[in-house]
Amino acid sequence: MPDTLTPFSGYQRYYCMNMNKWVAILLLSTVPAVLYAQVSADVNIGIGTYYASAKNSQSKYLPTTKPNASTILNIPIKNRVALRTGLMYSIRGYNTVNKEDFGKNKLYYTSNYRMHYISVPLMASFRVMDRKTVSLWMDGGMSYNFFLHGYMRYDYKNYKGNELVSEVGEKYRINGKIAPSKYGSTQNSYDVTGLDVAMKMQLRVVIKEKYSLSVFHENSLYDIRVKPDNPSSSVKMRNTGMSIGYIIR
Repeated sequence: MPDTLTPFSGYQRYYCMNMNKWVAILLLSTVPAVLYAQVSADVNIGIGTYYASAKNSQSKYLPTTKPNASTILNIPIKNRVALRTGLMYSIRGYNTVNKEDFGKNKLYYTSNYRMHYISVPLMASFRVMDRKTVSLWMDGGMSYNFFLHGYMRYDYKNYKGNELVSEVGEKYRINGKIAPSKYGSTQNSYDVTGLDVAMKMQLRVVIKEKYSLSVFHENSLYDIRVKPDNPSSSVKMRNTGMSIGYIIR
């Protein structure tokens, strides 16, 4: 019996291949739209306590608490996994105190560092608890902190007994160096690296898919100073804080 269906079968195969191609193109073209529809943005305001982990330094480092604000995109990957990135603005810094005691006479050397940063976090997010109106997320990854501008206030005070006999105060502009050299003649001891790379961990509670409360901690990986006091010293930034947010979909 002759195969009278062969020409028609070839046409069917051609038609089906083209249909599959266009269906695939259509599906691929809808992926960005689907992802865009699922992406949410968190607008956050909060406070952070900034301090330093100092090694082989004569000064005592004290914390300071400053505000921050951020807009973070939450990009879903799976039902319980997401990627988070965005922009964060913060005022960071720390205070130092160095005291010399000569019996009844004392000398105090204090400095206040205030530095403005724009940060780009890149974190993986995992939902560890899901209830009807509340979900709990754990976020972890890196934060890339770009120095914008800042200043350092230096004060010297001389006490005889309990009486202040002399004091001097100066304010200096802090410069940020992307590629620092420890031995550059134009660099000052208060200058900082232009990029501070830190590890960041965060616990985030989401309420009714509209509000969030976050507690976070950030550890810098490298010495923040361009010109350390000596080769064995280091000053690494630390940041512990919280924020509240509103989720936009």
